[in-house]
Amino acid sequence: MKLKIFYPYAQYVKENIWVEDEIYEDFHEKGYLIYYAKMEGKTQILSWILQMGDNCIVMEPPEIKNDIIKIHKKILENY
Repeated sequence: MKLKIFYPYAQYVKENIWVEDEIYEDFHEKGYLIYYAKMEGKTQILSWILQMGDNCIVMEPPEIKNDIIKIHKKILENY
């Protein structure tokens, strides 16, 4: 998985270990970090990403990105 996570939420991500072998590239001066990890458990992954709200952009994989888009469309339909 590859995520673009914006500050200040990126600081919270940096302060925790989410999975083994996670890495990130910190672009603090630009206001974000790029987070890389191999994760399992699609439901938990989607929930974690949704918790970040507009502080996160899914860059890879396309399946997760598309699932997040579908969920947000469904949310908008409810309003």
